[in-house]
Amino acid sequence: MPRRPRILAPGFPYHLASRFLDREFRFMDDTDRAIYLHHLAVVVSRSDAELVSFALMSSHVHHGLIAGSGPVARFVHPLHTRFALAWHRRHGGLGPVFAARPSSWRVPTESIARMVAYHHRNPVDAGVVQSPAESRWTSHRYYLRLETAPTWLNVERALALCGFDDTSGGRRQFDEFVREIDLREASWGAPPNQPPITVGTVPMPATRPCARALLFEFVQGERVHVECVTLRARPLHPARAQFVRFALERGAARADIARVLCVGASAISKLGRG
Repeated sequence: MPRRPRILAPGFPYHLASRFLDREFRFMDDTDRAIYLHHLAVVVSRSDAELVSFALMSSHVHHGLIAGSGPVARFVHPLHTRFALAWHRRHGGLGPVFAARPSSWRVPTESIARMVAYHHRNPVDAGVVQSPAESRWTSHRYYLRLETAPTWLNVERALALCGFDDTSGGRRQFDEFVREIDLREASWGAPPNQPPITVGTVPMPATRPCARALLFEFVQGERVHVECVTLRARPLHPARAQFVRFALERGAARADIARVLCVGASAISKLGRG
């Protein structure tokens, strides 16, 4: 069943996480990572999204970005398709390298620094290095100006978003922040065990009497108009399936989704598996 594009709110920060197929290690060496960064540079240059940070772990990839006007697939799909082709040319095989599409979380502006620290601490937490500055798997060394930052990563802007100056003192403070911050707390989004969204409806104009606008009510109080669904359509309509998967991924209760779509719980289970 084809999926509708996932739209991110333009101008807002997001954390994207992409896993390799079957959670296998696909970055076999630094050459694989260099190839990925090469294609990342091409894709970023053609997108209006702004990359803030990255971490290229052996089994998965993290991106921090300021969303552009297009769907997330416009950024991720060409990047991962290009890398898959290059990876197979180098290592053999066919087919996708990444498992499905990335997970995405909207990050409160005040938590951008925590997101970046989370990315830059990944190699440390995985036991690969002792400190973030030792790893070339993340954007941390670019932040510290230990290596020349690529043109597609505006270090001065990235540091400013994190609340630090692009000076020797500011970079030293940033490095200390990344090394010392306690990341065991929730870095962004809703607190643990609290549903991140509730689901509701609003009536459409009289010209669309059979449809409703589906709303996501985030914990932060933000409303996002996601989809218009004709409630008289058959229960397994593709638009409904997209809405159900999107809502379930973000913690909405099945009973709330069933109420909004005017279907039974069994239909929600079928739609969620689609």
